[in-house]
Amino acid sequence: MKNQVSIKYLSRIAMMTAVSVVLRQFFLWIPNVQPITALFFVLTIYWKLKDTLLVMALSLLITGMLDGFGIWVGAQIIVYALLIVCWSSIYKKITNFFVQLIIVGVLSFFYGFGINFLTAPLFKAKNFWAFCLSGMSFDLMHAVATIMSYPLILKVFILNKPFNKLKHKP
Repeated sequence: MKNQVSIKYLSRIAMMTAVSVVLRQFFLWIPNVQPITALFFVLTIYWKLKDTLLVMALSLLITGMLDGFGIWVGAQIIVYALLIVCWSSIYKKITNFFVQLIIVGVLSFFYGFGINFLTAPLFKAKNFWAFCLSGMSFDLMHAVATIMSYPLILKVFILNKPFNKLKHKP
């Protein structure tokens, strides 16, 4: 009986996955503006790491099915997982909110580098650094969008009592 998954748990995962998918679809028309990155960082603060990783993987798989599925979806899952694990190991040590924003922005910027690192060989890029530079403006947009969305999403979690009940107690 201990290994059974509760309906509350499944509902929480399903609802946050749905929110992630809708957020990603809503901003699809703006290149690399993905507030889901900020959502994943906030979820890491409020939920267990494995739950955040599950929501992230399900969100990317579902949006991959909706928008086009390819090998890059696997790269996205790997890179997001690395960023989320990195964030989970450092966010408790950062008390200054503006430093949090900078780190969230830097991690989001490195999302693009991670994707480039994993996909450059697949696209047979002759020069890795030229490949990275060609997408630098998109990586910057992703970082700025994450910096802008992070405080908004965090505020939603702080102000809403149902989200406060979900906070993972270490």
